[in-house]
Amino acid sequence: CGIGLSSGCPGQGLQGDTGNDNIRVKSLNLYIQSALDSLGDCTRELQDARLDVVEQEAAEQDPPVSSMALDRVLAHCQKAQRELQTMARKVR
Repeated sequence: CGIGLSSGCPGQGLQGDTGNDNIRVKSLNLYIQSALDSLGDCTRELQDARLDVVEQEAAEQDPPVSSMALDRVLAHCQKAQRELQTMARKVR
């Protein structure tokens, strides 16, 4: 008993504990928003770094990492952002 929607609790059925469920949803929303903010910061930093690398490549310098490698990392960050945004919509 006391874990949200447990149907084995006497008198509780499938109703759950709405107060605790609301707290859990709000906590999850805050966690997801914090993760989205962090990913957004990371993505912006990577995009800035990518511009620097592209400039170095254009100047025929030898940057420590290729713009293609940064593109792959950025793609993973953007995918994670989309997944978290989808999760956030489902939780609301």
